[in-house]
Amino acid sequence: APSLLQREPIEQLDQRLRGQGWRADGDPALDSYDRELAGNDLASLRSCSGTGAGFCRYDYRRGRQRLEVITVAGPDGMGLVQRWLEAPNLAE
Repeated sequence: APSLLQREPIEQLDQRLRGQGWRADGDPALDSYDRELAGNDLASLRSCSGTGAGFCRYDYRRGRQRLEVITVAGPDGMGLVQRWLEAPNLAE
């Protein structure tokens, strides 16, 4: 399992995860509004909420493991890791 840190910028985490063999499992069909809310072009982006604190979800996979990362907008609008859910050994 990866070591994740709360409040870590999502771009930094994305780079670290990819270096550990995780790959993006986002939604390539997202509209530009979600990308605008996220403030980045990461391939792992799955969705963003359009209201409230600005939560966004990023999905990763490594073999049969799945990882969902939820971010919240930081003071400068950058996505900061808030929580995550690991789902090991799921069927492909």
